[in-house]
Amino acid sequence: MIDPQKFYKDDQNIPSKKRREIWRNISNRLPKGESSINSFIHKQSFALGFAFSLLLILSAIGLYSVINSINISKGENEIINNTYSAAINEFERSLPIILSSKNMSMETSQILEARKEQLDFIDSAIDEMRSESPNYIEEKQKRLRDLYRMKLKIIDNIIELERNNENY
Repeated sequence: MIDPQKFYKDDQNIPSKKRREIWRNISNRLPKGESSINSFIHKQSFALGFAFSLLLILSAIGLYSVINSINISKGENEIINNTYSAAINEFERSLPIILSSKNMSMETSQILEARKEQLDFIDSAIDEMRSESPNYIEEKQKRLRDLYRMKLKIIDNIIELERNNENY
């Protein structure tokens, strides 16, 4: 602020009473500092705005991590499903040799036909599960893995059936 004593030159002879009156009028016309209530409201508004922005940032980080974990989970499930499919395809490549064998008993032939029907049924169930929706719900994944395991067991039973047929 301006010091009234330094404002005037020595050659100006204004009485001190008049000087005080002039400076009082100037002070009265200057905008006053905010009252404590207005200051409190501004501080409270700033604090709430800051808290809201912090909350918004933390929510965005949480949303990003949830979406990222869903994508990772989806990727892991897809890898597991592809692994099961690849293993089953490898086993199924050996099945045509077993299925075309003419040297089997009637009982073995009937068991083989039943196993083929089971494989067809499981294949249709797997295709249906995969085509329903691309989302990877944990319960759906568990059911799909159970179907893969059942298919592998049936293929293994067919291979064992051939081995047992060769021994007779």
